Amino acid sequence: MLTDQALIDIAGIIGESGTCSRLQVGAVLTRERRIISTGYNGAASGMDHCAHDPDPEGIPLFQTTCEISVHAEANVIAFAARNGVKTFGSVLYTTHSPCVTCARLLINAGVREVIYEHEYRDNKGLVELRQAGIRFGEVDGPLMRPVSPPRGDGESVHTSELAESGTPGEDSAGPFSDYRGGSGL
Repeated sequence: MLTDQALIDIAGIIGESGTCSRLQVGAVLTRERRIISTGYNGAASGMDHCAHDPDPEGIPLFQTTCEISVHAEANVIAFAARNGVKTFGSVLYTTHSPCVTCARLLINAGVREVIYEHEYRDNKGLVELRQAGIRFGEVDGPLMRPVSPPRGDGESVHTSELAESGTPGEDSAGPFSDYRGGSGL
């Protein structure tokens, strides 16, 4: 059985194929710890690769924005869709946490959990995942508790429904408490 670290390592190897010179990101989509799709960042199929020149003001390339590259998370979902692979209930392993746009794509694709190695330069994507009830966390860290726990049917309970039911939105450990509960993935 593949471990979390092994799947992150595979995502890193996939990311080495990325054609964006700014940052190489890899993603592996799994079900029951078996790989069902892979993706890396780069220009759309058949398009010219992006090339980034060093910033004259000395800003590191990874802190700049690329307007050409399709993100690894989008490519992993697109590859699955193109091949008729169901993504609902899957787990994503990625070298970097998703941006807000990719987080929304993962939510709509039915991904239930996101494990990453490095945090993206802003955490808006993680905030979006949390609000949607998607578990996430760094490969060696705890999974984070969503604002609302996932329902059995894959849908999230909205915060307003939690308030109506009298269930608190957060436990005493705070908003980012361990969601794994010791059971692992």
